[in-house]
Amino acid sequence: RMVGNYMLGFCLGAFMMWCIASRIPGLWRSSPRRVLTVGLTCQLIGTSVYAWVAFKATQQVLEADYANIHFGVYDATLGLKSGSPGLAFLLMAGRFIAGMGSGICQQFYVASGLHLTPVAERPEHTTRWVFSGMIAIGGGPMLAAGLESFNQCEKGLVQDFTLVGLGQVVVVACAFAAVFAYHPDLENVPDHMEREVVDDCWEAAASTGDLDVVVRRIVLILGCLLMGSLRAFGVSAVEVATASLLENTYDWGHRTTGITIGAIFLTCVPVRVLHKMLGDKMSVVSWIRIFAVIAIAGCLLLDSPACSVLNKVCGLGCDGAL
Repeated sequence: RMVGNYMLGFCLGAFMMWCIASRIPGLWRSSPRRVLTVGLTCQLIGTSVYAWVAFKATQQVLEADYANIHFGVYDATLGLKSGSPGLAFLLMAGRFIAGMGSGICQQFYVASGLHLTPVAERPEHTTRWVFSGMIAIGGGPMLAAGLESFNQCEKGLVQDFTLVGLGQVVVVACAFAAVFAYHPDLENVPDHMEREVVDDCWEAAASTGDLDVVVRRIVLILGCLLMGSLRAFGVSAVEVATASLLENTYDWGHRTTGITIGAIFLTCVPVRVLHKMLGDKMSVVSWIRIFAVIAIAGCLLLDSPACSVLNKVCGLGCDGAL
């Protein structure tokens, strides 16, 4: 539910930023720091709420003598309705706000990247962006698992996520500092969007009746949307469904699960190295086909009878393939 609320906020933030960027095309040049400040402020609010709820929930569980029960933060808030029934709602609202801020920043980055990057360099630039995102997704659970190792609750098995929340606050604060310290002035930067050329080609194709060009462009856009949706679905499946499977079905601890999920996402590192070495040997379409086949194989393994025999190993292997 927390991840779902976060992604719902992300979707709303990205949609809002897309609408604003479409109405104000020069926003990337005139007010980049202001936009990023708004997005990061939302994330700071959301992460601060998470840290505060984690602290309050843990304290209430300890004081209510629930310390002999294995609670997570969300479970603790639901189990203490008589104490603070609003904590669960506050936690979900905080995750939604944090997701909205992340959506604003990422959508603004995508729109700005088109203006700042020459057309010939966009494929490599996009590859670096996706790769860095995968590194961040993989590093997050590992960082959380590391912070959880400092959990020093003296009573029972209460899970204290306060340090995890504070870690998120520190990361957002560092992002704030980086924006104000290193973000350059973009007033005199050339615009590589080439808007006139694109619009002229579109209008010329439509006016001359060359529908083949129009249809190909529509198919390309729809194909990109489909592939992006499948990637997001796969990431969510690994990040949420697999973690839930490991913890609920196989009784893995939070720390072990976090390290494992992080390691799965960090398989992008050897893939990146392989692509750097052999990228010129095959076409882009060939690479897409190869990785699509690997992803399909992972999905088949996840639903195959072999999973009942191999259990965790098979599940983790198919997640790595995804």
